[in-house]
Amino acid sequence: MDPSLSQPPPHHAREGSKAAPAVPTAELPEGFSRASQTPHPLEVRSLKVVPLPMDLSQERREGDPVQIKKLEVQFFDSQGRPRGQPQYHELATFPSQDTLDALLYFVDAKGVERFPIVESPRPPVKLRESLPGGEPQSGLVWSLPGSYLSTKSSGGLEHSLELIRREKVGLEPHPERGNQSEFLGGSYYSSIGVITEACVPRALQVAPPKDFNPESEQRKIGQGFDNRRVRFPTAQELLQSFLNGEVPDIRAAETVLRFARTRGRELAIDLPLERFSKDDLTKRAPRRILTQRAAEQLVASAGLNEGQIASVSVREALSESSAVQEAPFLRQVSMSVSNLSASGDEIETYPAEAVTRVDPSNPEQLIAPNTVSLVLTCMRGGKRYYRIARQPLPGIAERAMSSHARWSEQGFITFGGYAAHILPDENTAAGHLEKLRELAHQKAGVKLVGEPQKIASYFKSPGFWPELETLYIAEYDPDESNDLIGDADHYAVEADTLLSLSDQGIVRDISLTTTAQILKQAERYENPKLERLDASPREIDELLEVVNRGSRLIEWMSSVAPVQTARHLTDERFRKVIAYCENEKGLFIAKPTHPDEKEFFRAWVQVFAAFESDEPQKWPLRLFHDGEHHIMEDLSPFTFNADGSIQRDENGDPVLLPFDVWADAVITSECYAVFESDVKQPANTSIAETEKDSWRGMVARIFEVTGIGLEVDGPNGSLSPAQQAVVSIERDGVIPDQILRHERYGEVREGILKLLEFAVKDRAQLQIFYENWKRMPEVAEAALKFGAIYRNSEAFEANFKQVDTKILSERARSSVQEVNRYAEGINPLRAELSLAMNAQCELVAYRFANLQSQLRASKRPGWKQVSQKVQERIDELRAAHRLLERFRDSIVDTEVSQTNIDARRALKALQRQILRPLEREYRELSRRKDLLSPDFLSENATRMFPGFDSQHQSSKRLKTEPLEVAGIQIRLEDAASVRMAIEKIERDNFIRVGLPHPLG
Repeated sequence: MDPSLSQPPPHHAREGSKAAPAVPTAELPEGFSRASQTPHPLEVRSLKVVPLPMDLSQERREGDPVQIKKLEVQFFDSQGRPRGQPQYHELATFPSQDTLDALLYFVDAKGVERFPIVESPRPPVKLRESLPGGEPQSGLVWSLPGSYLSTKSSGGLEHSLELIRREKVGLEPHPERGNQSEFLGGSYYSSIGVITEACVPRALQVAPPKDFNPESEQRKIGQGFDNRRVRFPTAQELLQSFLNGEVPDIRAAETVLRFARTRGRELAIDLPLERFSKDDLTKRAPRRILTQRAAEQLVASAGLNEGQIASVSVREALSESSAVQEAPFLRQVSMSVSNLSASGDEIETYPAEAVTRVDPSNPEQLIAPNTVSLVLTCMRGGKRYYRIARQPLPGIAERAMSSHARWSEQGFITFGGYAAHILPDENTAAGHLEKLRELAHQKAGVKLVGEPQKIASYFKSPGFWPELETLYIAEYDPDESNDLIGDADHYAVEADTLLSLSDQGIVRDISLTTTAQILKQAERYENPKLERLDASPREIDELLEVVNRGSRLIEWMSSVAPVQTARHLTDERFRKVIAYCENEKGLFIAKPTHPDEKEFFRAWVQVFAAFESDEPQKWPLRLFHDGEHHIMEDLSPFTFNADGSIQRDENGDPVLLPFDVWADAVITSECYAVFESDVKQPANTSIAETEKDSWRGMVARIFEVTGIGLEVDGPNGSLSPAQQAVVSIERDGVIPDQILRHERYGEVREGILKLLEFAVKDRAQLQIFYENWKRMPEVAEAALKFGAIYRNSEAFEANFKQVDTKILSERARSSVQEVNRYAEGINPLRAELSLAMNAQCELVAYRFANLQSQLRASKRPGWKQVSQKVQERIDELRAAHRLLERFRDSIVDTEVSQTNIDARRALKALQRQILRPLEREYRELSRRKDLLSPDFLSENATRMFPGFDSQHQSSKRLKTEPLEVAGIQIRLEDAASVRMAIEKIERDNFIRVGLPHPLG
């Protein structure tokens, strides 16, 4: 993850000042010099901000533009039923939505750690003073140096920190440590209710200034540096400056507190808080205490309030919606900003952007955003407990939808405290107290004991969001609390547990975690240290680069079909299928070039084969369709013994399911996938737009025109009428009477004929696949070991029919129900392990198994011994697969934790010691002329999936092996004969119901 510091800042840049004009070198001191009483003429001392007409904002955007997204949020219960009406929210977001918070430090001559903070021009902060509810501001804010994290990595974290050190602070690297930074725990959200930004804290030791004087500010002017002042407080001084408002940057306080915990430092924080409650040692601890393990398990689950909210759908709201138009919340502001010197001269002028709130009673009036944040605590048995809410937030779901999200947001849920917006007329001491009592009662469900007490006021993201938040702490009575309020679960968390969850990135509410750390220091009881990682700086940086990767599938789709991908990503099911295929299946994009692998597809082979000759606009829906198949997996026609070996008859031949039984089950799964990709998905996004891209839209049109409906499930887990119709047409060739008799049949006829075309082609192709399976019993046994196929048709059909039976529990891991419950969001670390399990374990094992089939067929001298050796390699790959599966399933987030470090370390070790050597061994064996036939050697020379017949190859065989369908001899590559058979089936349907064909 790498901030683009070498690029010009975007107009909403977090630090608004551009580089000063060049100053003659003679005027520059060497290194840093003690600040004189006379300011340098280029030293920025204030800003002037002139808001511009809104229509200019579009012209001024460069780099990463701020976007205000209007979201429609609908919650669902565990049965998939909507809970209440859709809610409408607004969020401010932009592509580089996350930041690196760099805690630089050096050790002075007395052995005291010093932390550079910089005074930066912040145009949005200056904008506040011209808005109702604002106050006089210079526009300069003392804060921690940091930078945006780029969506494209170009040098790694070390490079990013080096640029911050050099460009923003101007200090030399530490002679021994260089750019090796230190872990400071999990990321945190700056203001997830409005902004989708997350912050990554890291510490970096640097060399002290050459003429450092602890009594003075330092400054550096010109030559690529902004016109800024730099101070070097101790941890004690920095925290006190935060508490008294001199450094209104909570992120500086959070990182220096984390740093102190890594060193076991005690800080003498002067925080005169009054104790209102009695710590009664005889009373029990608060209800619903959330242990660390319980929190980790909750993170891994998507549901909230079992029986209430189980999932959420988030999409961009339509602009014409009256609910959206009547509920404006945020407004983008374009500004012309001038940096002013101490004498009032304009040093430079530049454009900038901000996002602020609008007055709810007057949408044309902007107001300064003000917020109160409330941290609730109680004392029991000498321990302090914190009340936290586990709640759904649209900002989390928006992050999960992002094609370049850096973290997997587990579902739509986050842990945090309580905050509320303050209107201008409420921005008084009395108004704050009234709002805090309202927060405690309505959002937290507790009764306060005593009065809330102020901790500090600060800016969370002043680079484009001018909100001033005031943090309060209050004590509550845990015996009079409601743990289920609205859409949130509430828990009590002991202080040490809370900080451990913060280190892991599970609790990411910075107001909550900063308060907990301050009280730990102020109250002087045992301070738990931040987790020490058994990891090198390079391992940490490599892990961060992995989680910075985002979704490879969505990134690929966005590059080849941006319009279609953006449209389909608004649908919850689409997002879940993509996330499941990437996180759990390790599905990857392949571009095979062998002509016999054109349109290669197997449900049990987790590969999406994309060809340059295809039409890219079709790929998002095609990937979604294939993804449904990969989730349902596949059914082998072989019958198996209890130990996983294939049953054989008295002649030793494999026993197979009858073709019709097997084909009916497989075609039914195809009907389910067709319903999802060709009916429900176009209807959820846009049938008209889908019709422009491919034929899939006209299948959805059948149900829109005929009024059958698009319900996903029928009663008691049965198929819905629309699903039954798809199965009837595509599998059985029977068009339902309701469709045949509909007066608008002519409008939907082409969609009907497309489903009938599948009815013809599916069964014909499955005959070839059936023969292909017969040749590869060893591959079937291997696929069963890896859990890629079902062993009986009942369990297979129950899987995609979503029937909750004992049979289904056999394979619940890959069921359709599992995807329905799946938490949205890409976890790139989990996906990396799944990709290795698929591409380096499963597919290589299938190639070895196919090699066994070829050895058995050739029966060259020594083949049995080699076959036994190959079987041992398959077993080794299965053992590696199981080990990787255990590590993958231990991953519940993408933070820099020991669990995630160990998972990636195990993957690299297995790749080095087992997986890559076995890939090389397969390549060597597959070229053995003494063991394998010339046909096999030539056939597999350039194929990606040796031994697997493709649909293209099947079609070529059917060209010479015609089939009889509806009394007509057809060849799949002969479009005319296929069309005749389809129309014959259609006419037979009209004859069945005694109707003339509407087209004569």
